[in-house]
Formats: sequence, C-alpha cells, structure tokens
Amino acid sequence: MENSVFLKSAVRLPVLDWNIVFFGAHRQKVSAGWSVPLEKHLAFEIIYILSGEKHIVIKNDHYIAKEKDILIIPPGFSHEVLPTQDDSLEYFCAHFDLDDANFITTMIRYCDIFIEKNTTINDILAGSIKKWIEIINPAFDYDFNAKMTIQIVLSELLIKLNTYITNQASLETNSTLTATNYAKEIAKTIKHLFKENVLSNSIIKNIKIENIIESIGLSSGYGYQIFKQVYGFSPREYLSRLTLNEAKVLLMKPEISIEEIGRKLNYNNTAHFSRQFKRWVGISPSQYRKSIYI
Repeated sequence: MENSVFLKSAVRLPVLDWNIVFFGAHRQKVSAGWSVPLEKHLAFEIIYILSGEKHIVIKNDHYIAKEKDILIIPPGFSHEVLPTQDDSLEYFCAHFDLDDANFITTMIRYCDIFIEKNTTINDILAGSIKKWIEIINPAFDYDFNAKMTIQIVLSELLIKLNTYITNQASLETNSTLTATNYAKEIAKTIKHLFKENVLSNSIIKNIKIENIIESIGLSSGYGYQIFKQVYGFSPREYLSRLTLNEAKVLLMKPEISIEEIGRKLNYNNTAHFSRQFKRWVGISPSQYRKSIYI
C-alpha cells in the first residue's frame, strides 16, 4: 500500500509488450537465370539493390528495381522474382517483424512498396541498410556487440519508417479513420486475448475471431473486410503471426520440448505443429532451433 502511494505521482515510461524479430538477412550475387518462385511471408521483407536489375512481381504489379532502389514487401503479399538476364545482380535482403498493430496498419497503408533512388526516404533508409551490410562477416562470427548493433540498426530503421508513414497518414480522411480504428481495436483485442493465454502459462485456447468482431458492434463479415482492407491480411492471419512469434520465442528455450510447444500452442500433435511451422518459416521447428544455436 505504501509503495503504491509513493508511486502515485510518478511519471512512467510505457511497458513494452511486443516481439521485434530480425532474420533472413543476407547479401548475395546471383547468376543469369536465377529466380524465386511465388511466395509470401508473415513478416516485412526489405530489399536493397547493390548492382544490376531485379525483376519482381508483387501482388500482380511488376517492378524493375535497379542499383540503390529499395523494395519493402508487407506481410502476406505474394511475390516472385523473375529470371535475371545477366550476372550483374547483387542485392541485400532482410526480414523483420514487429507485432505492433498500429505500426503494421500504417506501414501497409502508407509505405510505398517501391522506393526509387535519389528520393528523400530512400536516402534515409539506405543509411541504415548500409550499416547492416557493413556488419556482414563471411565467417559468421558475430559476438554480442555485433548482434546488439544489428538490433539497434533495426530499431533506428523502424523509427525512420514510422516517422515517414506517420507523416503520410496525416492526410487520412475521417471516414477511413473510423474503419482504421475498428481494425485496430480488433487487432488489439486479438493480441490481448492471445497474450493473456500466454501469460497464464497454460494451453492457448481457441480465440473466436467472430466473437471479437461482434463484441465491438460490427458484423463478422464487415469486420473481416475492414481488417483486411487496413492490414492487408485477415484477422486469422494476424493470429497466426502472433502464434508464429510465440513459437519462435519458445523454440529459443531448449528446456522446452517441441512436443510441449506444440501442445501449448493448441496443436493436436507434434506432427501437426511441425507441418504448420514449416509452412510459415520454410523449415521444421527442430531445424529452426538448431539454426539458433549454430
């Protein structure tokens, strides 16, 4: 009691309850004919062209990215890289994820997928990307300081992106803001229920998306529509993102078996969990766990 009275007039910083993930980062030079089949990720992908041209199709829109151009592909956006015509293509690529609903909303709505060189936002983002490139070590010898620097650069880039998209969002109309607020409330409730389950340290229960939407006064159909309109993916896909992030966190704890993780995340059996995880990440939970401790 005395402690709560003592803190009554305190000015506080916010509690940060989110996962920020950086992965799949690499620099690569490819040969003529190189391509990537149609795919989509549950995270943002950022690509920086070092030389040559990269022909990429994102949600049926065709882009030709050249030296110093940047591409930012939002989560859930299908994309494929068409075969290159020469040996000059070299690029840097990284994936990042942040389970902050407000950031994802504004990123998908306001951040350009294709950011050409010699533009203000390109120059700003390229500065951070080049810091990542400078850290690359062919021997894969990254100490604590290097890893923390990678994290710091990611935070720096996220702040730059957020400043840019917040400025872009200033022209938002009132009618669209209403839909955005509804979508944000749906996302906020989904995340709250998910985290509540996680913190209870029990098996995560089924979260009924339809019930959440109806609880804020919308029909489930309209709720799904505006959520996808704002975020670019469905409420169920958002729940999958939260589940994937939690799976990755749990896989970083070797004392918890993969069977336990699958059970905690409400999968009927380990095989079902492993199949779903591989669909999300491209590798099995055991392979992912090994890659962490290489």
